[in-house]
Amino acid sequence: FYGGEGESDGFPPGGFPGGENSLMMAGSATKITDFDGWMLRYIWTQIKDDPGRFNAEDLQPPTEPVEISSMSLEDEISDCGDGYVVFANNGRFTYGSDYYGSDESKNLAYYEIGDKISISFSFNKATGEITDVHSLTLITNVRPEYIIGDVNADGEFTVVDTVIMQKWLLAVPDVHLANWKAGDLYNDERINVFDFVMMKRALINKMSEGPIEVQSDFINAPIKAVEAYLPSQDKAKLVIFYVDFPDCKYDYAPSAEEINEIAFGAEDTSDANYPFDSMSAFYNRSSKGSMKLSGTTFRYTAKENAASYGSDKAKLAMECYNAFKDSVDFTQFDGDNNGYIDATLFTVPTKAGDDDWWPCAGPLGRDEYTVDGMKVGHIITGNAQIESITDYKNFNSSYLHEMGHCMGLPDYYLYSGNDFEGLHGTAGLELMDADASSDFCAVSKLQLGWFRKNQIQIYDGSASTQKFTLNNAQQDNGNCVIIPNGNVDDKYQSEYFVIEYSTADRNNSNPNYGIRSGNGVRIYHVDATLFDNGYWVSYKYASGSEFTNGDAGRRFIRIIDDVEKDNYYYAGSVINNSISGFNWYDNSGNASVDPGVQVSVDNIDGNTCTITISKN
Repeated sequence: FYGGEGESDGFPPGGFPGGENSLMMAGSATKITDFDGWMLRYIWTQIKDDPGRFNAEDLQPPTEPVEISSMSLEDEISDCGDGYVVFANNGRFTYGSDYYGSDESKNLAYYEIGDKISISFSFNKATGEITDVHSLTLITNVRPEYIIGDVNADGEFTVVDTVIMQKWLLAVPDVHLANWKAGDLYNDERINVFDFVMMKRALINKMSEGPIEVQSDFINAPIKAVEAYLPSQDKAKLVIFYVDFPDCKYDYAPSAEEINEIAFGAEDTSDANYPFDSMSAFYNRSSKGSMKLSGTTFRYTAKENAASYGSDKAKLAMECYNAFKDSVDFTQFDGDNNGYIDATLFTVPTKAGDDDWWPCAGPLGRDEYTVDGMKVGHIITGNAQIESITDYKNFNSSYLHEMGHCMGLPDYYLYSGNDFEGLHGTAGLELMDADASSDFCAVSKLQLGWFRKNQIQIYDGSASTQKFTLNNAQQDNGNCVIIPNGNVDDKYQSEYFVIEYSTADRNNSNPNYGIRSGNGVRIYHVDATLFDNGYWVSYKYASGSEFTNGDAGRRFIRIIDDVEKDNYYYAGSVINNSISGFNWYDNSGNASVDPGVQVSVDNIDGNTCTITISKN
């Protein structure tokens, strides 16, 4: 494209944007740049309408194969030509790459042909004569169905397929197409850049249809409205970089395989670290199987000393990804197919210190950075290391809390005042609070979509009295009751009370917290209103929000009777507005408005509890 007078070296005046070589310079480019993309689009605008150059219909992706039953055929060949054959009793079939009109069943290439076939003839193109025609017996089976674009044959068409296709076209070693035919979007029996362009366009159209919904009996997660990247339902992927520095090494350094087992291993109730036996097992229990966490660990020593990354976590993140991107396909870590790696954990030795490395989570903040065409979603950094092959409770519990942020949950502890604990007393345990030692409560599970539709019971304010049964919140049939302030829709992003029957089972069985993991009814006051500041959506009354009054006013979550004592409720307990916190917020953000109802705990019997809600 370049090389005119004064520019014989192939550079345009002023060079290429960004100082990079371009695809336009034969033999000099190492990648396709943004400039190349612009140039190719510009060229297309100039030639796409040339008369007779293109048939627009040929550029449309073929439809997915239709289901056709197997065919058994005994017939005589009555005619044949270049790419077609006519049977005496069954008509004309093609045997090349082109479909016969709109009926794919008329193309022999559509079928998987078995052993019992004989098609033998000679055809002279010059004279059009057919010689040596033989009778044939043809028994076929339907070509196996596949999804257009699914070149890795995993049953779905995603960003992963486009990355594999791109690497295959670039002849990256050891990259194979499990089903090349699924990548033949141009339908010419070959794979080239035209198919790749059509594949990317098809994927964009597919993704524009909206977020993937979990097809199950679980509610649609309200937290999807919050700016976050780790899916709370279905597949969720975590990349772990277990990092040390030249000047800060681990005293105990587990292998990547050992860390994988600690983070993503199967449930083990006999594990001394239980309920933090693994991150995957913990989330599986808490979500009732709705969330399926998996991932991979990479061990890495940073290029510079720890202080170089203390205030620039993005620097460490990009260095880690750059170190592995040529050997790892990171598109596999996009569980919801939104173009972002779901979440990444960068954990460092404990002795790196708390000033720079106290566990925290948030967006990478570098949307211009990509790896394998993927942007990096939430990142977690922290110094909660694995102490030994048998001691990793703090590692799992700390980062389970941080992954709660990656899913969109705020901290439940307070950001101001002398007491930072958000939920006090025996009933105040919650993974998103300061202790991070227990299960998620019903409020978290509601926002995360970890209740089935029939597990959410709502008090009808027009009824004088209603009775409800609460099941053990730590079991798969655990449920809750909501008392709304006015109306509540299926987004659950308003003001309401949530009641659950909490026990010391499963994810609440941490033995280090004794009575604080007891059994009983607990009630939360929630204001899950959202706020869109024009850049992202968050919970308006999360801790530290500008809309809270130094944590004294409205909050995303409070526990009723929020004091350091036994604040579970048992059989015979009555909760009304005489109990601290059992009130709606007034216009000043104070909990002072009588809700006009009372809750009576009727009976607790093992894994069930009955309550009555009545007008006060």
